[in-house]
Amino acid sequence: MLQPEQCIEDLHHTRLKRTIVLALDKFVGRWCRRSSRVTFLPGDLCIKSGHAVRLTEALTMEYVRKHTTIPVPKVFCAFEHHGAVYIAMERLAGQPLGWEWARRSDDSKAYILQQLRDYVVQLRDLPRMSDCNSVAAIDGGPFLDERLPGSSSPVGPFPSVKQFHRYLRSDQETDLKHNEDVQHLVKMHDETSENVCFTHNDLSSFNILVDGQQITGIIDWEYAAWLPSYWEYTSAWHVSPQNMFWRDEVGKFLDVYEKQLEMEKIRRQWFGDY
Repeated sequence: MLQPEQCIEDLHHTRLKRTIVLALDKFVGRWCRRSSRVTFLPGDLCIKSGHAVRLTEALTMEYVRKHTTIPVPKVFCAFEHHGAVYIAMERLAGQPLGWEWARRSDDSKAYILQQLRDYVVQLRDLPRMSDCNSVAAIDGGPFLDERLPGSSSPVGPFPSVKQFHRYLRSDQETDLKHNEDVQHLVKMHDETSENVCFTHNDLSSFNILVDGQQITGIIDWEYAAWLPSYWEYTSAWHVSPQNMFWRDEVGKFLDVYEKQLEMEKIRRQWFGDY
């Protein structure tokens, strides 16, 4: 079984590569198109950088790329410099799936969603780096999800799904003084026994790249982690306002978890940031 340390060494952050990436980001990057924390350089290279970027994202992409056929950007170099992380990686072809989704035929949509389902199956079958069954990042450590309550910093790891659920509801237990919804949430959490599987955790239509009828890339792996099996579905269902149409599609490439979706709706209402 591949160990985290071995994966990090495979990122090849040599002094020469480090110097080149810093120079490209500083001097060439100012003339290039930027999207959030990503600088798109000429050719097939882009650099993701910032104090909120984590090396775990690079580790995740390389682990997924080596163990699946999922089209994931190849990482050329990743390192930390003055508190910021730099990930130089392959720039994949294609455009976000959501851009022209409404114009696609039903057959085209079905073909792409089937590809996506096949990739999700591979993701869920990924072998763990360690024997533990915790809710954690790819390497068993803390993971990032800025959509969780008060979690602009990495959280976890949690030794079990039960402990993760306790965190999600701020350690609240059954109490008749609580709102009925909160009591119901605690009960559902206690009754929910889920396996943990690897989860992208942000399968928005904006993070899926396509070229014609083919998926050419799945990007933005910063929130990916070992999470309860229902989490990919509930996470993908809770879309941004610009992506509302995606709610009608997520059940076509992901297993549907109606009870857990109800559970997450209540949890987000009472313990979420939005």
